[in-house]
Amino acid sequence: MSWLRALITPVSSLLDEGERVFYRTGHHPASILPFALIALLLSIPTYGISLILLIPPLIQAKACDYVVTNRRVLARDGIFGQNVVGIQLCDIFEASAGESSVGARLGMGRVELRDASRIIRFRGIKSPMAFVSSVVKARTGESA
Repeated sequence: MSWLRALITPVSSLLDEGERVFYRTGHHPASILPFALIALLLSIPTYGISLILLIPPLIQAKACDYVVTNRRVLARDGIFGQNVVGIQLCDIFEASAGESSVGARLGMGRVELRDASRIIRFRGIKSPMAFVSSVVKARTGESA
């Protein structure tokens, strides 16, 4: 999938001058398991053609970045990085992580960041507890 890497906008191009990355993660590979199961079940009567259904979730998982910098949290999604959500660290008043029992065993879960006007949710994220911990450390000015 090196061709995909060439299409993905690097997170470094989204950073302001003087901004440093503290923590970076993305979608957990296990987040595509529901799609894989459906495609596998459908592949029996369709002679494997339905495995094409796995391509969009695979691309989404590869083209997603969640980044904590010394100034903000960025979530970039999409092949050309057209979907970027950012929230300033000083605006975050609550950061929480959650994992299901299966997700906890796999190291996958969800993160919610709240500011005064919105809730930003990240699902299927790798190491959600480490991500929240890095947000808290970045807010307090500690190095992650």
